[in-house]
Amino acid sequence: MDIVIMEPSMRVNKLFEIVQIRLLKVKAFEYVEAIYAKVPILKLKDNKTGLAVDIAFNRDDGIRGCLFSSLSIQLFPELRPLYCVLKAFLRERKLDSTRDGGICSFMLLNMITFFLQYQYKLGRT
Repeated sequence: MDIVIMEPSMRVNKLFEIVQIRLLKVKAFEYVEAIYAKVPILKLKDNKTGLAVDIAFNRDDGIRGCLFSSLSIQLFPELRPLYCVLKAFLRERKLDSTRDGGICSFMLLNMITFFLQYQYKLGRT
């Protein structure tokens, strides 16, 4: 799951630090990992559910990406089942993380959307 926390009045580094410290205090996560890159991300995994979460901060492109994802799913009903099957396929082979040379969720969604747009254009659906 990807989450974007918006607090424009606060610097990204400060917001990042505050959230990381609070998450570490909760002790409900298998790990809370800080990734310092062009887009800083907090990665965590819930102990009970095993749900993996990526948290970004003050990124309006994340909101636009969410809108794009929602629209794509509405336009192409086949997208959701294709996505789930391919995501499981990639996860089994440990290819679902860009840090390990795999494909991120948003890239996978874009690839499937492009494929479906092409198939619709050819009249194959």
